[in-house]
Amino acid sequence: MKIVSCLTLLFALILTVNQKAGYCQGTEIVSWQPPQPVTIARGESTELLVTVKIKDGFHLQANPVANQFLVPTSLTMKPGNNLVMEAPIYPEGHPFTLKGSPEVLSTYEKKLVIRLPVTVLSSAKIGPKNVTGELSFQPCNSRSCLFPRSIPVSIPVMIIAKRQ
Repeated sequence: MKIVSCLTLLFALILTVNQKAGYCQGTEIVSWQPPQPVTIARGESTELLVTVKIKDGFHLQANPVANQFLVPTSLTMKPGNNLVMEAPIYPEGHPFTLKGSPEVLSTYEKKLVIRLPVTVLSSAKIGPKNVTGELSFQPCNSRSCLFPRSIPVSIPVMIIAKRQ
């Protein structure tokens, strides 16, 4: 009888953990808005913008984070297409305090715009390109933080010979 009770308890615990993990991982908390194609001439520099929407009731850890044990929001772009990308420029975070904690965190809420400085080499081929990468973040609500996750990002770019 003891074995059956223990197994039942273990099974119930596994189901509860799986349901919560599935809910947390399956909920779309963050989405990015694909931008209109950006036109850049060979040899020119500009900033590409990655605009992110954050679901109401959630926030993301800023970059840099206020606590070294939290995961900062970060944009990692793949090199290529004769485009030279500099480090992303993150906006300043907003102060946020979790319920029951005296620690003030630095976070992003509702909308986040990351600027990505880019230069097109003069040897770049003319035509459409996609700048691809990944946005990594740790979403939190007012009580706790969820597991870190990532979403793919793709920015359309049109390379032209020279501006008239």
